[in-house]
Amino acid sequence: MLEKVLDTIKKYNMLCSGDNVVVGVSGGADSMALLHILKRFEQYLDIKVCVAHIHHGIRGQDADKDAEFVHQISKEWGIPFFLKKADIPALSEKWHMSEEETGRWVRYSFFEEVCHDTGANRIALAHHKDDNAETILHNIIRGSGLNGLAGIRAVRDEHVIRPLIEIGRAEIEEYCKEYDICFRHDYTNDDIKYTRNRIRHQLIPYIQENFNPNFTDTLIRMGHIAADDDDFLMDYARGELVKQAIVEDNDIRLPLDILLQMPTAIQRRMIRLAAMHLMGRDYVLELRHIDSIIDLVRCSQVGAVIHLPLELRAIKEYNFFVLRKGVSDGKVCIPPFIYELNIPGEIFVKEIGMMLSAQRVPEMNKGLCSPWHVYIDADSISPPLIIRNRLKGDKFNPLGMKGSKKLKDYFIDRKIPREQRSKVPLVVSGQHILWVVGYQISNSARIQKGTQNIVALEAKMVNNHNMNV
Repeated sequence: MLEKVLDTIKKYNMLCSGDNVVVGVSGGADSMALLHILKRFEQYLDIKVCVAHIHHGIRGQDADKDAEFVHQISKEWGIPFFLKKADIPALSEKWHMSEEETGRWVRYSFFEEVCHDTGANRIALAHHKDDNAETILHNIIRGSGLNGLAGIRAVRDEHVIRPLIEIGRAEIEEYCKEYDICFRHDYTNDDIKYTRNRIRHQLIPYIQENFNPNFTDTLIRMGHIAADDDDFLMDYARGELVKQAIVEDNDIRLPLDILLQMPTAIQRRMIRLAAMHLMGRDYVLELRHIDSIIDLVRCSQVGAVIHLPLELRAIKEYNFFVLRKGVSDGKVCIPPFIYELNIPGEIFVKEIGMMLSAQRVPEMNKGLCSPWHVYIDADSISPPLIIRNRLKGDKFNPLGMKGSKKLKDYFIDRKIPREQRSKVPLVVSGQHILWVVGYQISNSARIQKGTQNIVALEAKMVNNHNMNV
């Protein structure tokens, strides 16, 4: 078994010389075997290990005994030990998440915390081949997408590793017996009132006996195929998110028109990745949450809000879909800004992270027209153009309307939130607003039949290469 684990480590490039590894140890056979193996590999692979144990506050004295057992073994084996106690039921109720998801969130957050405190760069978990098969089948029963069908990844985020992922439960138990490794038994794993345990103890044995004796391997093979497909779609969605997202401290904004053009498979992944960027890589939106968000984007009125776990909100604005972290009202202070834009030329408005450009063109390309790419009559302006945000008393003559209205009233009519109005750049010539960027041009600057000189104006958010997705 040691050779098989070493082959897995090499196959997936899990460990390198000098790595410091946090090992998640519950005290069960799987995690005790993993800890024993990695401790044996310390000199051979030139690595260092430490132990992280979570007390979930669920199983009373049994959980206390688990923590004491892992602590004692760590001392005997000369391994640094870290403990976290959490009240998972209370946190589950507070965060509006299942106890399973809450426990997962707390565990991974703790492992990352130990990495930070110790300088470790790897987190090793004891999931094995049978765990993977059970997870895939459980996800099939729940109606999972490709990500769920892919099962448990051997390596996640380049630092969460699972060296036992190609080893079966029986092999692990035999290893513990061979090396006289003590472990704790969690009796809740035998209780078939839990779906996961019925899958383990009843469903998989039944299928193996009556349909396919190699069912576990079949599920794993299907998982690898699903993982390849999901990785491709995630990479595409990640690229689109980086191109299109407007990232602020607690917000991510996506242009509604861009998001609505995407296939549903990409919409789901962009939303999931955006949530992970705001909340951390271990934040998982359930499919029901994601589909509710897509319904919000497609069908809801401007201003509609969905409240998600851990105080994350999905908000539909007039031109944007917004994910917002925390309970703040989203108010941000955008200072007054003013820039000159030559024709041709471009300028970067650093206050809002936007690039605006102007160029003369021979004719209007209707296929490019959008709230972010407009054409105006050059004879109606006096260069250079001025780029600024709103001023008190501004008036605007929207396309198709006779006469002007207060810009404030225009923003209200377009349901632009008050806290967002200072972020909207205006393209101005003299005292006339030619373009409310992202919304509409002025009626006086429109292209008409006799227009000879045309200027194309374009606004683009600068790519955010620091997105942690």
